[in-house]
Formats: sequence, structure tokens, C-alpha cells
Amino acid sequence: MIDQYPPANGVLTSLIWRKTAAGGETSLSGYDNASQALSYTPGQEQVYLNGILLVRGDDYTATNGTSITGLAALAASDFIQINCYNNFSVATTPATSITGTIANNQLANSAITINGSAISLGGSVTLAGDIESVTATSPLTGGGSTGALTVGIQEASTSQRGSVQLSDSTSTTSSVLAATPTAVKSAYDLANGAIPKTLTTTTGDIIYASAANTPARLGIGSTDQVLKVSGGIPSWATLSSGGFTQLVSATSFGNVSSVTMSNISQDYKDLRIIVKGWSNAGGGNIRLQLQNTDTGYMGMWADYRLTWYGTRTNSGLNYFRLGDSLFSTVTGTYIINILDYTSSTLKHGNFSATGLDAGSGADGGTFGFFCKGSNAGLTSITLISENGNYDAGTYELWGIK
Repeated sequence: MIDQYPPANGVLTSLIWRKTAAGGETSLSGYDNASQALSYTPGQEQVYLNGILLVRGDDYTATNGTSITGLAALAASDFIQINCYNNFSVATTPATSITGTIANNQLANSAITINGSAISLGGSVTLAGDIESVTATSPLTGGGSTGALTVGIQEASTSQRGSVQLSDSTSTTSSVLAATPTAVKSAYDLANGAIPKTLTTTTGDIIYASAANTPARLGIGSTDQVLKVSGGIPSWATLSSGGFTQLVSATSFGNVSSVTMSNISQDYKDLRIIVKGWSNAGGGNIRLQLQNTDTGYMGMWADYRLTWYGTRTNSGLNYFRLGDSLFSTVTGTYIINILDYTSSTLKHGNFSATGLDAGSGADGGTFGFFCKGSNAGLTSITLISENGNYDAGTYELWGIK
């Protein structure tokens, strides 16, 4: 087998080393017949024995550049020739003149120095500042130490940091959106235009406009005062007597023989009781009577059927009959006025009846009465049936200033 030694490397220098064997040698080194020292570049030598090219690695070993070993024992007078090839250095070679591939071992310097460290050509190098791995921590995601690295950012929530979406809304209830300056400005404008709650200080205060876009506070008035307008703005005022009528209570009759209006306030001048559409639960005639529930009695006088109604006058009883019906229902209305009911002496009153049932013997009329209290104002009044229970109709209590 004939090998080509060495591969084509361009222009070479060479040394031919020749030696006649004395016999028995298995290695060669030192000087040849012409006193030349053996020197070669491993891999760039050719060894001939008696003109036959030997095969490196099979017939011999050449590794150190100064000796050939691993030969079969030579015979006396065997002739050895070693061709030693070496690349020579070119001082300057135009880059355009270099073609092909140059191996590292063909270069005088097979490494370069970076930051004080020799780096073999064709190898790999880690430079200071190179990114070797990426570690992503919340709110970042991804990372790694090999391959193409991808880094992202997680979405924010109330439990983790991350990216958020902007929103111009001022009414959203989302907990993962972030307000823009536009939304903040809108919220500011709304708050700036609102009436501050600190404007009111007392329960019952009223807010009004003292001028355009100027809210003002009107403090709560006193009991029974009314709201009036003075000088173009609201104000509280106390009305004189007879100024207004106020509904104290309005109640429907149940299946009861009497109803009592108690704990009557003493803040009014007069009282008015209105009874409408009362009827008897069991049928038959019924009678409506007014009773002074306080200690004392009630009496009456009238210019109509005085004797019949007068049976209760000064009789010591504390109620008298307002009217009755031979039928189960009265369609009319009773209006009962009690004057100066807060007086500590005698109270006067009157009542009128309109649209009574024909069986009552009267279509209506007006009558007067008096009420004797216990040196105090009237605080409790009862409507009482003399026969049967009420089961329909309404009764109202009004206070008159």
C-alpha cells in the first residue's frame, strides 16, 4: 500500500535523511551517513526501506519528531531514507491569494489570546460577560440555560405581580385593570362636582343652592316648624295658630267593640276626629259613642232631639252617643271637633254628621258637647259601640295648630 505523505500543504521545505543499517536495528535516530540529524514533523515524514515506502502506524511509529520506532529488525546493509517535510513561513501573503483550508497545525500560532487566555483556534471560548443562562422570577416567565430562550411576563392579579391592561372606564369593578390618566381625570371631575358629606353636620339638615353651583346647608328646624322661602332661599318658620292641620293617625276598624286613640300629643290647639263607613259585624242596628278615656265625663247639648241625647248629659258617665243606625252599615261621615283639648278645665266641642243611613232617623246635623277632664289636657279618646262590634270603616285623628 502506498500512502501520500503529507497531504498537500502548499510550498514545503524538506530534509532527506539517509542511513545504511548495521543490522538488527528496530529504531532510527541521530545522524545519517551525511551527518544530518533526524528531525521531522510528525505526520509529515516518509520512510523508505530499500526504496519501498513504509506505512506509518503499520510498519513504524513516528511521534516525537526525532526518532522512528516500531521497525522490524533491519538486516545489515539495508538502506533507510526518510523524507522530512516542513511548512515554511510566508512573511506576507495577500488574503486574496489564500485558497482552501488551512489546518491549525499548519499555522505558526494555532491559538489566539483573549483577555490574557490562550484560545485554541477552532475550539470554543467563554468570554467575560457572555450570558450562560437566564433565570426568570415572578413576574417574568420562561428562561433556561440552553437553546433559544424565551422570556415573558405573567398577567397581574390581586395575588401576583405582572402585566396589566389599561382601561379608561370609571365604572368597571374589575380588579385586574389599571386606570389610565383619562379614567383618573374623569373620577376626579366626578368627585370635584359632588357635594361633600361634611357639609351636613346634624340629622335632618337640608342642602340647597345658595347661588348657581353653590351648595349650602340649612340646619334642621324646630318641632312643627315649616319650610318657607325668604329672599329667594329656603328657611324655617313657625306658623301661627290655625296655620295647618296634621294627620296624626289613620286606622281601619277591626272586629272589635271599641278603638282607643291614646298618648295624644299636647302640641296642637284643637283635635279633629273623622269617622267613615262604620258597620256592625253581626248585623242589626249599631251605635257610635264618644268616650273620654281620661277620668271625668262628657256631656252634650243640642237644638235637635235634645231629650234623646240629653240622657247622657251630667249623668256621671264619661261617654255619650253620637248616633245610631237601625241598619248594619252607615254610609255617612262623622266629623268631631274638640276645641282647646289641652285645657285643664272644661273642653268644648262639636260634631256633625252627613249622609246618615235613613234608619237612623236623621240625615245629618250639628251638635255641641263638653268634656270635663281631671284638671289636665285630653290624652285619650275612645270610640265605643253600644251594640255589637265594628268590622268596617276608618277613623282618623288630626291635630290642628
